[in-house]
Amino acid sequence: EVQEQALGEQLSASETALAQVEKTLGAALAAAVRRVEALSCALDASRIQAQEAEALNAHYRRSIHSAASHAPPKPAAEKRRREKPRHAERESALFVADKA
Repeated sequence: EVQEQALGEQLSASETALAQVEKTLGAALAAAVRRVEALSCALDASRIQAQEAEALNAHYRRSIHSAASHAPPKPAAEKRRREKPRHAERESALFVADKA
């Protein structure tokens, strides 16, 4: 009878420990589910932001392309400024050729 009582106490202690483990695991699982849900929401928000950024980028590229295609021609002074280095290179080459 003493042995039977000891086994009963052990069984009761094991059931109590098991219930505590189940409670702890349940809480951990619930926390993990909440974390996954939060990460999923964050991922969705990031995807939306990426799509919005891509749309804005495409809009700016179209605007820049449109503005460039409708830009007035460059003034003659700008063309001369760009041509000066080439002209100077030609003169320099002629000068060197004259010296030789």
